[in-house]
Parts: sequence; C-alpha cells; structure tokens
Amino acid sequence: MDFEDLSVIGTCVYSDIHPTDLQVDQKYKIPSLSKIETKYGILPTVELEGVGRLFLPKRLTVPLTDERISGMLKNGTYLIYKGEKHYKDDETNKDVITYLYKFAPIMDTEH
Repeated sequence: MDFEDLSVIGTCVYSDIHPTDLQVDQKYKIPSLSKIETKYGILPTVELEGVGRLFLPKRLTVPLTDERISGMLKNGTYLIYKGEKHYKDDETNKDVITYLYKFAPIMDTEH
C-alpha cells in the first residue's frame, strides 16, 4: 500500500509550483500562508491544498500583515489565479510579465 500522497498532504510538504501551473479563475484553498526569507528578500508563500507551494509577488509582502494572515487562515481563504499581464517597464524598457491573483473568503457553507 502506498501512503506517499497521504503523507505529503498530512505533513503539508508540497512541491514549489509556478503561477502558470494554475488554472485561470480556479479557486485554490489556502491551508498555510506565511512570509519567508529568500535570496530576494522576504516573500509571502501560500500552500495551495493538493497543489503545492507558491511564492507570491513581493508587492504583496507589506499588505499581508501578520494580523491579516492570521485572519485569512482562521476564516478560510481561496486564492484565485487571474492570469498574467504583459507590459513594458518604463525605466528599463524591458518586457515584464506579472501574475495576477485575487483572494476570496470561504463561505461557511463551503467548509
């Protein structure tokens, strides 16, 4: 009997995923949300139930306060991937891709 998949879920050990691994407009339940120190500075990360760990953009580091994170986890929250946006950086004149996310509460009837 293989328990590897159950152990991964049970210990919340998810592999890192890229935003493009997600489906646009799909709801992903967030069982864990935190900020971690990386070589790029402090970044927020979310574990998406049954999917993996996703590093969120640095622009979300400040708004995701410890109090907000605690409330999101206590009340239940979905991350919804909204796709990507392409633009040209005015300072560097380079093409840039940014990934777009929305957060939504899990309604009591969905728990």
